[in-house]
Amino acid sequence: MTKSDTVSGFRASDWSSLGAMVSGGSAIDLPRLDLPDEAAAKAFLAGYGLDPDNDGDRAELARILPLSRQFMAEVLLPWRGLDGLPAELPDRPVALLLSASRLTDPMRFWSCSVLRVAHAVAHALFLPGRDKVTDALAQVEGRFREHLREESGQTWLGGIPLDAIWFKSGKPWNSLLLKLLCKKDNVAEEIYDHLGVRIVTRTKVEALEVVRFLRDHHVVPFPNVKPSRSHNSLIDLDGLELHQAALWHDLEAGHIDLETFDHRLRAYAQAPDLPPARRRNPFSDADRRAIQFTARLLVRRENDGRVERFFFPFEVQIMDVQSWEESQKGRASHEEYRERQREDARRRVFPWAKALGPEDIPGDGAATEHQIPVVEHGVLPGRHAGNRGLELNPPA
Repeated sequence: MTKSDTVSGFRASDWSSLGAMVSGGSAIDLPRLDLPDEAAAKAFLAGYGLDPDNDGDRAELARILPLSRQFMAEVLLPWRGLDGLPAELPDRPVALLLSASRLTDPMRFWSCSVLRVAHAVAHALFLPGRDKVTDALAQVEGRFREHLREESGQTWLGGIPLDAIWFKSGKPWNSLLLKLLCKKDNVAEEIYDHLGVRIVTRTKVEALEVVRFLRDHHVVPFPNVKPSRSHNSLIDLDGLELHQAALWHDLEAGHIDLETFDHRLRAYAQAPDLPPARRRNPFSDADRRAIQFTARLLVRRENDGRVERFFFPFEVQIMDVQSWEESQKGRASHEEYRERQREDARRRVFPWAKALGPEDIPGDGAATEHQIPVVEHGVLPGRHAGNRGLELNPPA
């Protein structure tokens, strides 16, 4: 047993990685690695699951690094004086790991940043169940379309008029990477909106009626709704229940008629008196109003002559038309949301940039900080259209 195998032999560099493993930290937030030589770097890669001495793994590594650099150049840079990736940055996995491990290496900061993105790229490339998305979407969409009808340009879900409904599958490549880099766990299997349905109603009460319809007609299997993913910032459910009870009392006492009952109930629900909700997603605006939940559908499909069953998550978002229109502007807009997400990813990938002045940044020299335009990730089509989104594939 060597000294480094004992408690007294722990190195100063051990504590951050040990803390990430046992104290809830994340490996991509480590300030550096601690790989002394090429053999250690190759062993690290093999342990990760990508052996540089294996032809197939080596081909995957050759795909991951260019995708990482491309994402950084197109989405994260320029930022805070970082004009672009320096020409002298290592382009081989082993050299990159060694650079990230050496305190005196002038490219250490940059190498660590590339590795952070490469970790997200690897999780996105090897996302489990990508081949199952098509089957899952068809079965989720089929459940909804069974109850949808068009009459004179109006879409109906059962007897509820809809302003719009969209179906989405897949997540744009850059959008997926941004989301991974902003998640503490940094793992793709915990992203639940690869498959989704968005419904816009005329009023808030009709939004709640949609939820009830989905439950009563088993479009959404409510026992399979994931509790931690349910979020309501649209309607004061407890207040509406109490208000309805009071209205029922007035109706039964003959103080109001059924038409007044319905009018007052809808007016109460529509009033914007629900306080700003605690945000489940730190990048969403506190004023964004919607009902959102994630359910798991038990999907069945034929696979080599046998029936395969698996649960697949899909997200449902419901809002009234006023809330939808408000969500398309200001801080609640998708563009603002994506820019907040991008800024958080930059801070995580380049934690060292805020501590350095432009003259201290290693690489091709100083650059002035300037804003880059928001990258478009695709926009929902017009009303009553079906949006199948972009395929979850990296750039060619």
